Amino acid sequence: MFLTIGPDNDTGFRKHLEELSLILDYPSKFIKVSEKGYSKTIRNIQFFKPKLTIIGGRNWILRNNKILREINGKKGILYCSPLAQAEISNEEIKNLTVYLQWLDDKRIDYLFVGSKSLADRLKRKDVIYLPAPSLSDLNLRPRTNSPKKKIVAIFNDKAIHKNIINTLAGVSISKNTKEIWINGARGEYLILSEMFGLKKRIKNLEYIPKKNFYTILKKVKLLLQISFTEGFSYSAFESMLLGVPVMTSKTIAWNTISLLKVNNCENHIEIARKIDLILSLRPKEYASLSQNCRKVAMKIIQKNNIICKNNLKQILRG
Repeated sequence: MFLTIGPDNDTGFRKHLEELSLILDYPSKFIKVSEKGYSKTIRNIQFFKPKLTIIGGRNWILRNNKILREINGKKGILYCSPLAQAEISNEEIKNLTVYLQWLDDKRIDYLFVGSKSLADRLKRKDVIYLPAPSLSDLNLRPRTNSPKKKIVAIFNDKAIHKNIINTLAGVSISKNTKEIWINGARGEYLILSEMFGLKKRIKNLEYIPKKNFYTILKKVKLLLQISFTEGFSYSAFESMLLGVPVMTSKTIAWNTISLLKVNNCENHIEIARKIDLILSLRPKEYASLSQNCRKVAMKIIQKNNIICKNNLKQILRG
């Protein structure tokens, strides 16, 4: 049995863990954790008697320290953040050093990382590269009609590295944007948005339930994910799979469409210019861009799936 253990939420981190349990032709299960303690989680793991268990890292240091002692079979931690994102969060850098110490102490057998550059820098056989996989998203079908209204959106968790303020500053001087949709934001973000002159154009949808998310996303002309740093970005991937163009910074390297790349994510004038360029495309040009977005998304996820399958199979065969 192969188990992955992660938080019961809607983050890309949880999705990474859940999708890992779906890609193998091998008995596998994802266990969602919502309890504050760890007794139920330990009982679940012990019931399945796993050959390999992967637990989500992040700030679960105390939880993982307790759970790991109770697990038989091979075990490891999944650490998704690239170094730049980890350094911005500060806590993630501390966590990384703890997990590496656990490797040295033989408390875990593997550290699984979502960043290839981090795996390359560490150069250890017990540090395994597992990029973001997906099988469930392959059921998403591209939207059949392009939206007529020029709506741009920012749908993410508003973490510091998401570059929300610069992005909103760019939207504020965009001439073609009719509405900007967001899925909740801190109070100061909304205050600054109004000061930027976005009061009449901004629409705060607050938290969007998963069951409604794709229906809303299909109404968006352009999604903005112009982050200072990113890992994989499932939100950008899902959007492009639906045929919704996503403007990104260079940190989402798998987005190879130059028209959708911002060179300087701190330059809100460049952001505005690129937004207006996309929104001014003719219908056939926009439709072609949407089709290209889906092709790019399919290419990267197929590549990631193969890497994850091969690396996990090698461990499970051992």
